[in-house]
Amino acid sequence: MTALVERRGWTRQPQAVALYAAQALLDLERHDLDAADRAVSMARRAVGPGTDTAALLIGEAVAVGVAVTRADVYAARAQCRRLEIARRSTSGLPPLVRSWYDVAIAETRILMGEAESVITSLTRPDASATYEGALTRVVLAKAQLAAGRPAVAIDVLGTADGFAPHRLQAVEAEILTAVAWARLHRDVAALQHLTAAVRLAAPVRQIRPFVAGGAPVAALLTRLEHVTAEDPEFVRDLLGVCGRVSTP
Repeated sequence: MTALVERRGWTRQPQAVALYAAQALLDLERHDLDAADRAVSMARRAVGPGTDTAALLIGEAVAVGVAVTRADVYAARAQCRRLEIARRSTSGLPPLVRSWYDVAIAETRILMGEAESVITSLTRPDASATYEGALTRVVLAKAQLAAGRPAVAIDVLGTADGFAPHRLQAVEAEILTAVAWARLHRDVAALQHLTAAVRLAAPVRQIRPFVAGGAPVAALLTRLEHVTAEDPEFVRDLLGVCGRVSTP
């Protein structure tokens, strides 16, 4: 669709903002960060009368996600300021868009070393398997891991069933659970959950959360390569991005 829009010269149409925001989300999850940056820039260029401001806010949230994935604190803070400007121009945010906004801000604060304040400020969602609840549980688990509480992170995430309708969040939840179990020296459980994450992520080539997991995930992937034959090509691709880590 983006190729068609650009070929026809429709890049300044109001509808293009939502299109480029969707493209940016896809590029971010596939860890094509330069392409995600470009899509966000194109979304900003398309802003004009009649623009869907909620779609622009999603694009700005992706820009924050790119900076967080790169672990660039300065860029994440700068993008958060742009995100806040977009939020002020958008009245009556739908719950889903509001959740994306809250998560982008929270992940930046975790990157800045403010995990405890994130835990305090985010209300734990109920047990319903809503998309908003899945987003919030994932970021709360990240905050608990950053605060050194892997057991609490596992409790926050709960079982995989709670994420079943939401593949992208299910992948991230399995990765975070794997890291938490590894910190608790439960290696078998850690590899089981990482295997589940790979199984879910491979068909859609979701790479971002593996990269965002840093060295702990790279170490688990290195071990996983030697103990399972499931999705070997995807595991090798992940290791090509995350890097192999020597394990004892």
